[in-house]
Amino acid sequence: MPDQNAKGTGVTHARPHFLHVGPEKTGTSWLYDMLAQHPQVRLNPVKEVRYLWESSAFPTEGVVARFRGRDWHNQDYRDYLRERLRYYSAHPARAVGSRGRLAWDLKFLFGRRSDDWFASLFDCDAASVTGDFSPQVSHLPPWDILRLSRAFPVTKILLTLRDPVEWSWSFARMSMIQGRDLAGVSESEFENFFAEYATYYPGAGSLITWRQLFGERFKLLFFEDIIADPASVIADVCTFLGLSTDPIASFEGLSDRSNAGRDLDLPDRVRRRLVDLHQDQMRLLAELCGSRPREWLARYGLEQRTV
Repeated sequence: MPDQNAKGTGVTHARPHFLHVGPEKTGTSWLYDMLAQHPQVRLNPVKEVRYLWESSAFPTEGVVARFRGRDWHNQDYRDYLRERLRYYSAHPARAVGSRGRLAWDLKFLFGRRSDDWFASLFDCDAASVTGDFSPQVSHLPPWDILRLSRAFPVTKILLTLRDPVEWSWSFARMSMIQGRDLAGVSESEFENFFAEYATYYPGAGSLITWRQLFGERFKLLFFEDIIADPASVIADVCTFLGLSTDPIASFEGLSDRSNAGRDLDLPDRVRRRLVDLHQDQMRLLAELCGSRPREWLARYGLEQRTV
């Protein structure tokens, strides 16, 4: 029988205590770096476990396919396996001395995927808080968000929104352009990329689903607030997670950019295309979320939707 992703067993789980569900390029690395410094927080060696997304996108992927597949997440597994093998080969005494980490690595890499498996990765003492950062979870279909809310009935959700035009450009720089000369990227490449990944941005409909299903366990953040006042944002997050805000004063890199991409100015022709692509969602989000999306509309000379 193949080692397939076994989603639901009818059992509910109390861990992880929180999930930051993304999307990508909205400050997820910064938030991880900040919470990793909090003495009450215990985070996994792997920032993004991604089980909740992988079990939806690749429901029949077994352990062999996990390492032999051609998707980007398969390459991540191969890279992590190589890195850990190199480490344990170079430091065999540490492998014996840190059996807890070795056991975690083996479970993460080769364990049979299920809700039970996922929850077991977040072991910590009763006084600590543990969570996962998996940006792809933000664009799960509604039925998987519903299943998540039922299988993890006390888990809290953090979701960050960003100006979708700026988000799309940041995502394109990371995933498509990378180190290429911008002049060498064709119009059709831009068109195809933005059309393919437009649904990765959690629009108003997705936001409503998260809010309805998680209620007070859901918190919306804005990337622009992280840039403007990072101390207030991390204090708000700590309060939401039931953590003390006292350690924040000693956090390093509070105002730094984490995992910042390559700086490239957004060409006017691409900006116009992205504004056209996202303007309806920006209007809906302005109705739903208020000031920050209204600022996005004003930035691009767009009017709010009239009812």
